[in-house]
Amino acid sequence: TAETRFHASSIAKPVTAMVAMHLRDQGAVNIDAPVEPHLSAWHGRDPLTRAQAGRVTLRQLLSHTAGIRACTFGQTLLDRAPHAEPSAAEVLDGVCGEDTALRFDRPPGGPAVYTSPGYVLAQLVLEHAAGAPLAQLARTTVFQPLGLDATALGPGTGESLAVGYGARGQPRRLGFYPTGSSDLRSTPSDLTSFL
Repeated sequence: TAETRFHASSIAKPVTAMVAMHLRDQGAVNIDAPVEPHLSAWHGRDPLTRAQAGRVTLRQLLSHTAGIRACTFGQTLLDRAPHAEPSAAEVLDGVCGEDTALRFDRPPGGPAVYTSPGYVLAQLVLEHAAGAPLAQLARTTVFQPLGLDATALGPGTGESLAVGYGARGQPRRLGFYPTGSSDLRSTPSDLTSFL
């Protein structure tokens, strides 16, 4: 039905971008400055990757032009999570597998290449800039003002969601996804209002 809650996955990305624009408008973050000042909580497992990450801008992260290799998370990330909810920093460091870790494969500012780890890095930047979790920021700056009462970003708390099915008809397990890139839960009616 129009009120059935489901996992809306990467629609979290435009929500994260809206939070970023709100924080920009409030003067909390400069989307065209290197993100280094906002990465103090993430030391990075690989020093070269960590140094490259500090030089990109939030605009590049949000537009998929930061030079981060193509990567989506999907079921692979769920199957490899070592515990229920790895932190954004753990995901960037590859706790769910090297193929899901943050890696750069070209200079920033080039053509857009869709990548989920860039939005996980943006999540860290926004949380540092605002001093609050991204789920809370999305609730107060996006969902509440738009009246999206059935929409939430971040880990659920045992709520009932519609079940998805794979290509062979098997139910798909829903669980952990990084908040800033892929962890949105909503209803068809809320998403219609958002989009």
